[in-house]
Amino acid sequence: MKHSFAKSLKHISFSFVWIALAIVIVSILMQGMPLFGAPKASSVASVTITDPALTSEAKEVSDPELIKHSCQLFGFLRYCPFAKANAEDTPLITMTFTLTDGGTATVSASRETVWWKEKAYVLREPEFFINLAEGIFFSEEAA
Repeated sequence: MKHSFAKSLKHISFSFVWIALAIVIVSILMQGMPLFGAPKASSVASVTITDPALTSEAKEVSDPELIKHSCQLFGFLRYCPFAKANAEDTPLITMTFTLTDGGTATVSASRETVWWKEKAYVLREPEFFINLAEGIFFSEEAA
């Protein structure tokens, strides 16, 4: 009796693992893969944002609420893990996070590509990040 209980428990555990793995795979295929390593708002001192298409001046944000929005905006950068990025694409928006420890983290994006940690990825939702970033940080210039 004890042997059959352990065998049933093992079978159920494997079933849960396979179901969880299937859910993760389907989620990545449908929503895209998130970029890992985004800075936390609590560890960011300021954010510098550039959009050469709208203005030649960089915007530096040090307000905690706008820093929080910048870090949340990073979460919209989901990419297609199996697509190859266009090597000729150039960034439209660059966000440089200046961390409280003195380091920096830079993410750049065009309408279809994102660059993070010296790698280029194809965005799952083209133009979405650019539209949000321009609406939040460059609404006066875009009007």
